[in-house]
Amino acid sequence: MVLNHYNSYFHFKFDFAWCFEAFSGVPIFLFITGFFIPMSFEHNPKVFQFLRNRCLKIFPEMWASIFLSVILMLLSGYEIRASISSFMLYVLSYLIYPLYTPEYLRGYGAGTLNGVLWIIPVQLCFYAAIPVLYKIFDFKRRSSIWLLLLFIFSIAFNSLVYEVFYSCGISESGALAKAYKWSIFVHCPMLILGMFFFKNRERMHRLLIGKFPLVLAVHLCIFFALHCLGLPNYPLGQESGYFKYIVMVSLAFCVFSAGYSMPKLGRKLLGGFDLSYALYVYHMPIANFVIYVFGSGWEYGVLSAFAVVGVSVLSKKYLEDYFVRLKKNSLRR
Repeated sequence: MVLNHYNSYFHFKFDFAWCFEAFSGVPIFLFITGFFIPMSFEHNPKVFQFLRNRCLKIFPEMWASIFLSVILMLLSGYEIRASISSFMLYVLSYLIYPLYTPEYLRGYGAGTLNGVLWIIPVQLCFYAAIPVLYKIFDFKRRSSIWLLLLFIFSIAFNSLVYEVFYSCGISESGALAKAYKWSIFVHCPMLILGMFFFKNRERMHRLLIGKFPLVLAVHLCIFFALHCLGLPNYPLGQESGYFKYIVMVSLAFCVFSAGYSMPKLGRKLLGGFDLSYALYVYHMPIANFVIYVFGSGWEYGVLSAFAVVGVSVLSKKYLEDYFVRLKKNSLRR
């Protein structure tokens, strides 16, 4: 995801668009979220503690990234054409629901304060939905059936909505279509797929371990076959067809096969020092500042990347790890 954004905004001119679509970061992130969040809830089914632990994980670095965005924007000299009270009210609302960007900020950097945070509300809705789903559905005995039905229903619902948008002439760039695009409904199939792999983890482990090259080849064949046939092959596309969901499923198998086949790769490369969330929330505030002040040349992209890694390491060590230690009865301390 970070590589995709930097390749786009800093003009590295790497023609890897197909790679970013075949292995889109958002579906991968949501598959993993759908896998681990139910695991966390089953480990600690006390609703208040579960939600408290999730908030301790999400909000500190999210808020820090927003404050960093504001500070860097002020330091850049960007002219905020709004009253102080209006701008402060916007920042306060962004701390709760980081989605809307007013027009007077469109000229700064990539055009949003920290546009990547749009996925946080989707996560929060999923966290709130997990206790409800476990209360309604019998996931202990018939989890696979329920999850498959939910997956099919969510696909049908999304397809129906896009058909209605198309038939009513609702533009993809319109407010209604945008609001739906960033909602949890569009992303439910990916989260449910992650849950399906979690509830069937032992069976999937036996099926996929050691077969990553084969699963990867199958996924790429499906992706390029749909492309050659002129059919939708991007999991996050807004088309109403069902073909993109075939790619979504094959990508999910690819992701979990990689995890099962190379379980210690991340620890070997990073030594257990997980910077993924920090890199995600901080890369655009720094990119925005660099783009506005210096420009969008590839050399500034390299400079921005080093700065992002440095900030992420400090945040991980002194902010994220501190709040993670405050979590109670958590899988990860």
